[in-house]
Formats: sequence, C-alpha cells, structure tokens
Amino acid sequence: MSSTVLTFPGIGNSGPQHWQSLWEQSNPEFVRISQRDWDNPVCEEWASVLENTVQRIGSPVVVVAHSLACLVVAHWAAEAHSPIKAALLVAVPNPEGPSFPAEAIGFAPLPKQRFSFPSIVVASTDDPYGSLAHAQTCASAWGSRLVSIGAAGHINASSGLGQWLEGYALLQQLCGLPIIPPNLREAPRSPVNPNVSHHEDCVVNRYDPDRAPNPEQWLALDEQVRIQLTEEYHRVKRIKLPNVKAHAVFHAIVENQIAENLESVAHAMARLTAEGLSRHESIHAIASVLAERIRLDRAKPRSEPFVGRARP
Repeated sequence: MSSTVLTFPGIGNSGPQHWQSLWEQSNPEFVRISQRDWDNPVCEEWASVLENTVQRIGSPVVVVAHSLACLVVAHWAAEAHSPIKAALLVAVPNPEGPSFPAEAIGFAPLPKQRFSFPSIVVASTDDPYGSLAHAQTCASAWGSRLVSIGAAGHINASSGLGQWLEGYALLQQLCGLPIIPPNLREAPRSPVNPNVSHHEDCVVNRYDPDRAPNPEQWLALDEQVRIQLTEEYHRVKRIKLPNVKAHAVFHAIVENQIAENLESVAHAMARLTAEGLSRHESIHAIASVLAERIRLDRAKPRSEPFVGRARP
C-alpha cells in the first residue's frame, strides 16, 4: 500500500469492538496514534502528537479520526503542518454543545478554514454529541464531502456496526487502493450461489439500502445477483410494491452508479442525505429521476428510417 492509514481515536481511546480496532486487526500495517492521556485530552498537545506522528511516518498518510480526534485534525490543519494524503472524519462533535466532555481542554472555537487535503465527514442523524446540521456546517467550511449514514448514534462500538464496511469503503476511496480486510476476502462461498459469501459482516450476502455496500464487492457480483439481493430485502421487509422486480432493478442501477462513484449521483446522495432523507429514501429520489428520464426518452417521436432511392 502506498499510503499509511493512521487511526486516531477520540477521548478514552477505541476499545476492542470499535470499528477502528477491528480495521487494525484486519490490517496490521495500520498505525494507531499514541497519546499521553486518553481521558483528559488537551487539544494543543494532541495536535502536536499528530504532527510528530505524521512526520515520523514519512509516507503519504490517510488519517482516520473519530469523534474528538476530528476536532484535533481541524485545529492541526488550521496551522502550518506536514502534508497528508487525506482524512476520514467520523462523528464530529460540537465543542460548544451541552454534551461535550468538560475534561476536554482547548477544542473551542472550532476552526473553519478549508483543508489543504481531501476529506470526508461521516455523520449520523442521531449523534448525541453533534447534529447533522453541525456536521454539514463543518464539511462545508472544510471543503469536505459529507456522508450521512442515518441513525447510528455516535458511530462507535455501541452503534453495533461491526467492521463498518460502509466506512471502510470510504477509506478505500481516499486511499485510492483496494484494502479489503482478509477475513472478507477469505469468506466461504455459498454452495447455492458462488457469488454470495457467507460472512456475518460481508455486504454481499444481504442488502440493506440504508447501509452502503462495499463498492468493490458490490460491483464484483453478477447483475442478477444484485437484483435478487434487492428483491429479497423488500420481500423480507414486506414492502408492498406494484412491481418488485422493476423496483429492484432501479435500486441496483442507482447502487451501481454510487459504487462507480458517478459524480452527479454521489453529489445527489450527499445533498439528499444532508437534507434529512435516509439513504433508502435518497435512492428512491434518484431512481425516480432516472425513471422519468427513461419515460421521456421513450416518449420522444422516433425519426423515420432513411429509405434510399430504389434501383431502376
């Protein structure tokens, strides 16, 4: 891997069931930042440790920050600093909010300077430490792409995300390289359908429109398998539809475009989720536009076929 992934936990560090820890277990080359005191964070001290760590690593660094660490990255980025490749900022707390820990020193006011590196801000709609509106404000100021994952609390171990493959897919995008965890690569194949892996956290054995599938694994599936997984979701949820197959086809088309990182669709998803729609609702909104375009194209009068002059 040409980039070094630097995991940066928030206050209290990340425990063994936190997605940061699970990512590190699957990728021993990942580096976790070290702090003198995880429970009584001082922003200036943590920013200094970040700078020293980036300098020591030397190779291009992708920072994966959670919670309070996101604020440290913002303060660090507002000053002269060593270059990094990108940053994934998850669950950005509001340092002026009522739930912000009193033992955290020097985190407010939050800098709003645009970052000199690409970044993604990931937010939850029910984070007790920072609202979606707060995340949107930060992302806009920092020049970050905003991704809302719906109701996921503080996006930590208590959120029950496991390996959190949606976040891992975002990290893949920032690194520009496929870094699939070994336990997912080696998942046993289904004897019924060899395109479906049997792994409790593997995104290709089930589909949930409110959780983005891993792009590489999704696109590796046969198109019919993608449609079947989508149909199965709607049937299990007993969602009444006039035509389940057609509905599933449009779901699959939109998911394909998202997985391929089609710019217009990615921007539409970010805007719709930022406006408060769930991921599932956003897919429906994009699919409805697609369906209308298809309808209009089909309604256009077809030109008369050219008929050449008959031979004498």
